[in-house]
Amino acid sequence: MILKNIYIFYLLIFLPITLLAIGLMNNYFTSGSFTLLLLTYCFIYHPLISGLRLMATGKIGKNKFWFNFIPAWNWKFFEFLFFNK
Repeated sequence: MILKNIYIFYLLIFLPITLLAIGLMNNYFTSGSFTLLLLTYCFIYHPLISGLRLMATGKIGKNKFWFNFIPAWNWKFFEFLFFNK
């Protein structure tokens, strides 16, 4: 799968947060909508992408995918997710 490549993973993780920051600086978002989008990123998007990477590389099975939505569960995979170690 495409998420085995760490550079694609970085792009998928950092592009949305960068776009949120640029949008906030250029007043495209109100503070309320920015907060909602940031929470959506933190609690839905980031765990989804991280879980898909962990599944694609075989670190977790499909039965443990939903654990990624538990806050801080995938910290044990931090080095692998971000440094490919």
